[in-house]
Amino acid sequence: VLFSRAVRGGRATVEELTKVAAHWCEEQGIEVIASRVGSRGWREAVADVNEGSADLVVVPSVERLGFGKQVFDRIAAVRRAGGDVAGPGVRIDADGRLVAGSTGEM
Repeated sequence: VLFSRAVRGGRATVEELTKVAAHWCEEQGIEVIASRVGSRGWREAVADVNEGSADLVVVPSVERLGFGKQVFDRIAAVRRAGGDVAGPGVRIDADGRLVAGSTGEM
């Protein structure tokens, strides 16, 4: 599942970031089953993992997960549902922590 959080730049920015994440998935051999945007989209992405239709939520950057504690809460929600979070510039260890060198923007 591709996820991006809508922020400054509007729809065009979200569409461009989604293309980047989709290209990354293609390079990694990951099949994309859905694309989700915004807070409702996040709940839908976690539900996709929880229902077993997805096992990975791909985000174009750490910044697109949210701000501060929200980033860690979102990673934890996906892991509780049985999935993982990844993407270009996103490095998360086995314990669900961001690894040094993860970038906020691409």
